[in-house]
Amino acid sequence: MSGSIEIYSKLGDYIQRRITLWDLESWLVPRLPIYLENPESAVGQVASAIELCLAELQAGLRSERSISPLLAGHLKTTPILWTRYPEAQPEDITSSANVNQSQSWSTSLAVVNV
Repeated sequence: MSGSIEIYSKLGDYIQRRITLWDLESWLVPRLPIYLENPESAVGQVASAIELCLAELQAGLRSERSISPLLAGHLKTTPILWTRYPEAQPEDITSSANVNQSQSWSTSLAVVNV
C-alpha cells in the first residue's frame, strides 16, 4: 500500500473505530517526517491535522470525542482517486500436464505453460 493511501486507510480505520487513537498515533509518529516533507500536499495536511489533534488532546484543549468528527471532515474534503485494475480471469491462464505412463508418477509429471 502506498504511503498516501495508507494514511487515509488508517484514518478511516480510526474514524470507523477499528483502531484506537493510540494505534493511529503509534502508526503515524514514525512516518511523520515522510508525510511532512511536503506539508502543502493533501497527505501532509492530513498528517498535520492528526498531529495537531493529538497535541491539543495532550494539552487538554480537545477531547478525544471531538477528534473523530474533525478528522472525518478531512476525509470528506480530500480528493482520493481510485483506479481499478481488471482482474485476471481463470480462463486466461493455461497450463497442461504431460504424464508418461511408463515411468513412475513422481518423476514423470511435467507442467508446460502454453
